[in-house]
Amino acid sequence: MSNLLHEEKQSHSSSIDHNEIDHNEIDHGEMNHEEMHGGATSILSVPDFNGDGNVDNADVRDIISRYEAVDGDDLYHPLYDLNVNGEIDNDDLESVLHGLGEDVPLLDQQIAQATQATMKYYGSDGQEQAIADGYLPFTQEVAGHGIHYFNLALSNEIGNSEELNIETPLGLNYDTEGNLLAVFYTRIPEIQNVSPENPLGDLVVDPADDFAPSSFDSLTTDDWHIHQDF
Repeated sequence: MSNLLHEEKQSHSSSIDHNEIDHNEIDHGEMNHEEMHGGATSILSVPDFNGDGNVDNADVRDIISRYEAVDGDDLYHPLYDLNVNGEIDNDDLESVLHGLGEDVPLLDQQIAQATQATMKYYGSDGQEQAIADGYLPFTQEVAGHGIHYFNLALSNEIGNSEELNIETPLGLNYDTEGNLLAVFYTRIPEIQNVSPENPLGDLVVDPADDFAPSSFDSLTTDDWHIHQDF
């Protein structure tokens, strides 16, 4: 299986540097929040927690529902810890209030959408839930990436889509302690047809179908990287 289209970005953890995002081993995009904003900074540059493109009252209500949660609590999530101090506190709430009406970059919208969609895979029971939902490990630990968990059933359903849904990643990345680091997206090209002239066609990717998903075309290579020949 070669030349799969795989894109990754980290999610569910804070402090990231765009230049470190190189997690694409299949033409695969991995959303990795720890490598997107450099240093001890928040996951989002603008507090649009639901990724709808607006900082509004919905975001205020969202952070209030998690107010005073600390790292380790069920209600704590680094998405809402805007000052990255291990607590969702008054400073975080004020940041949302001050951000009302701000423009939200597309990258922040996608990070929020991916994070919200995979929130159940974060925390003490998250890895167990991921396995129950069909995400199974298929790599050893990779430096900077963790262990890749792939959902084969989901891939069979949507893996060849020309446009991937940011809220439906085909894979998750966990560290060895079961912490969710990232989500990744994989597009699997069709193989060639077998014929007398091409008896090994079912082992070769159809070059006409070997392209990255259109979902991420609007983002730069600093945001999403594509790795082929995984």
